[in-house]
Amino acid sequence: MRIYPEPSFLQIGIGRFVLKKEVKLYTDQSTAEAEALLIKRFANSFDITFVKTDYKECDLCFLKVSGEKESYRICVSEEKIEISAQDYKGFVHAIETLMQLVEKDLSVSCLTLQDAPYKRYRGVHILMPAPEYLEECKRFFDVLSFLKYNTIIMEVGGTMELKRHPEVNRAWVEFCETVVKKFPGGPQNFQWSDRYWKDSTHFENARGKILKQEEVRDLVQYAKNLGFTVIPEIQALSHCYYLTMAHREIAEDANDLFPDTFCPLNEESYKLYFDVAEEMIEVIEPEIVSIGHDEIRILGECPKCREKSGHELLAYEINRLHQFYTQKNIRIMMWCETLLQPEPKYGIKRGLETVDRVDAYGRHYHLPTMYKALEDLPKDIIMLDWYHSRSHNTEECFTDRGFEVMFGNFNGIDFGSWDVRSERVLGAEHSTWCTPDEFTLGRNGSLFDLTFSAQFFWKKGYCDSKYSEYLSEARNAVEQVRKIMRAERAEDKQECSSLEILFAGEEGPFDVKAEGAVCHGSNAKKVLEKCPEMSGVPLDTAHVMLRTDIYADSLILCEAFKKPEVQYMSYSFINTPHWDESPMADSNYYCTNMPRWSAATHEILYEDGTWELINATYGITAADVHMEYDREKLYLDEKVNEIDDDPEKGTERKPAPHYKLKDKWMGSVLYFTDTIVCEDTTAYVYEWKNPHPEKKIVCIKCVNTTHDKEQSVVLFALGYERKL
Repeated sequence: MRIYPEPSFLQIGIGRFVLKKEVKLYTDQSTAEAEALLIKRFANSFDITFVKTDYKECDLCFLKVSGEKESYRICVSEEKIEISAQDYKGFVHAIETLMQLVEKDLSVSCLTLQDAPYKRYRGVHILMPAPEYLEECKRFFDVLSFLKYNTIIMEVGGTMELKRHPEVNRAWVEFCETVVKKFPGGPQNFQWSDRYWKDSTHFENARGKILKQEEVRDLVQYAKNLGFTVIPEIQALSHCYYLTMAHREIAEDANDLFPDTFCPLNEESYKLYFDVAEEMIEVIEPEIVSIGHDEIRILGECPKCREKSGHELLAYEINRLHQFYTQKNIRIMMWCETLLQPEPKYGIKRGLETVDRVDAYGRHYHLPTMYKALEDLPKDIIMLDWYHSRSHNTEECFTDRGFEVMFGNFNGIDFGSWDVRSERVLGAEHSTWCTPDEFTLGRNGSLFDLTFSAQFFWKKGYCDSKYSEYLSEARNAVEQVRKIMRAERAEDKQECSSLEILFAGEEGPFDVKAEGAVCHGSNAKKVLEKCPEMSGVPLDTAHVMLRTDIYADSLILCEAFKKPEVQYMSYSFINTPHWDESPMADSNYYCTNMPRWSAATHEILYEDGTWELINATYGITAADVHMEYDREKLYLDEKVNEIDDDPEKGTERKPAPHYKLKDKWMGSVLYFTDTIVCEDTTAYVYEWKNPHPEKKIVCIKCVNTTHDKEQSVVLFALGYERKL
């Protein structure tokens, strides 16, 4: 029995409980919210209805009990299922677990399960969805609920309709359009166009569009119904394009055409910020607000600020914000790299030092240190530490002074020493820094990393030596993540036949025939493991159905595909790229050069003359032919004393606090594909859902799109699912 994330305690009993088509449910007033969520969740997955009854007659009951926050207990006997929890979030986790326990025949093993989270905050930072992606964003929240996350930080900025300040919305839309479409070289060129590296533009936020207040309220309520704490990020001081582009009079640098920072001593800055924040608070109704404050790269420039130190300016500004939010019973969190002490520990600098330089064009740039402001800040501010990868102890700068800390910009898949460092923090949040749609979240590796990290956020015990074990578990769990993101129901697969695989024939790549290799379900990996043609032998030319650099022609399908009564629901392309050298392309947030990574296009031609295109893209449908799933240790540049700065003990190169994946596209392809390794060759199984199963397919044509005969896609087999 596999439950993800793994529960704290599970004891399997004897016998099974079978859910009927009509389930008798007992809840009381204190568990009414949980009842509503249960009914909704089951309606999306099972053909079951619920009727209310008393405790003695029920098949399933909810009981509220005392205990740890978010804890829950599930007891299954042959007579009933009893779920108890301390709070609503506990019931949400219990429902997600119960969904995994129910088998296809609607039975559940008799068992006792007790569970509670290891970390108090298990979060994700998202940009707002564009209006057309609201439903997809909700499915992403469903994924996070399945993985038992409990915190969503939403970067709102200028994306929400502001009825009091519509000029802010107009300025935000114009700014995004300028950065993406008009500025030479796009967003990245924009950032280094000034005398300092300007703040990230985040033009991806709502894709430069505006969400109505009703849309934001609905999205937030959807998240809260899943038990999430929703934290709006209402940025102040830095990352304030959305304010300063509309009101240049508050900019710290009055001569900047695109100011990113407001003046902390200008009362108009606070008047505007507080007015905007109040409107957002009315819609979102948060208990915590993130005030941003990352990437503070300009301060002390204007006449008002010039005579003040960086410490004084930052402390004054944060305390003004703290006072505003405290009066509304709202706690604040903030990005805290500017508050890190720059003094080295064991020879490693953790924070930022004063910057004073002249660039190649003669432009002077000065940025003062601000870390001493920490001594003048209230201790109830939650610090978001994203410099954790620069030193082994950045969090101690804050915990030693009585602050609570979360790791920010957290990627569990490359984090080191979690077992030691996690003891000092409330938890962590993974930052997506992209639009919350399936393709972008998958391509950037976020969906796989969130799946991987969920295990050790929830249950204590992860350490670096368990990386491979946790990676294997995450690879199994990500299949369910895909189903949730794509809103697949169990009955969707019941309409399909088992997956069948076509291999190349003996005579040549176009002599296609069905080998009858069949297995139940849609996971082509299971099929290939059972096929003597593929399993345990090299994937060489004997098994190649098509190679685009050699056979850039139509793939003629066998007669089975041409039967008019057959509807083909999906196709699985079992392929690998053939590159002289893997493209030096990163799975970054912009990905403006993605067309260069396209290796081939599969053209699907229907009998009525219409067509569909499937782009075989490096990092999405396939990756390195010799994929490595491991990671490697990095080292810091400085030579540091081995122990206690004792010269007599010599020096060594200090290991970095994080790892580097050997293949940067691993998270992407492990989300979008299944992988099969035969000796040293990796094949990737990419499933394409046929949007027109009612149409007859004439042929599938594979075309090399790299314009390079040395780079191609090798197609080993083609799988298909038919409608019964």
